[in-house]
Parts: sequence; structure tokens; C-alpha cells
Amino acid sequence: MALEKFHFEASDGTTLDVHYMMDKLSYKKMRKIRKDYLGDSEAQGDALLEAALDKDELNKVENLSMRDFNAFMSGWSESEDVELGESSK
Repeated sequence: MALEKFHFEASDGTTLDVHYMMDKLSYKKMRKIRKDYLGDSEAQGDALLEAALDKDELNKVENLSMRDFNAFMSGWSESEDVELGESSK
């Protein structure tokens, strides 16, 4: 069974079809990222992107305008009903 993907289209027509973050990261990897970047949400976000996206996907994301980047991150996290830094505790 193939994993579903999140689809995003930027204002300039760039399209991204990326696996959902939770499908790409193991619990162990996610826990390590949280621990390594505790208190630095920007670095944590970068580490999550690098861990979850392949090189081509990451390149596309890094070249989005800030408006499109924010929309992508918001849509990607909301599509799974999670947010960066959210805890189930």
C-alpha cells in the first residue's frame, strides 16, 4: 500500500507532493530532534524538514517565497492535525 501524500501548489505554480511528516519519521527520530533542538523551534523545524523530505523536495521548499513557505508548513502540519512542538501529554 502506498503512503498518501500532501499536495501543495505555490503562488508561482511550483508543486510539491510530499509524504506526511508522521509517515516519514519514526518515533525515535522525532524524539531525537525534539531533544537536540529543545527551545529552538526554528532549528527544530529545519531538522524536521531535512529528516522528512528528500533532496529535491527540500530544494523546492527552500526556494519558496516566505508567504508560500508559511502556507506550506501550515498546510502540511494541519493536514495531520499536529503542530510543531505539540505534545500528546
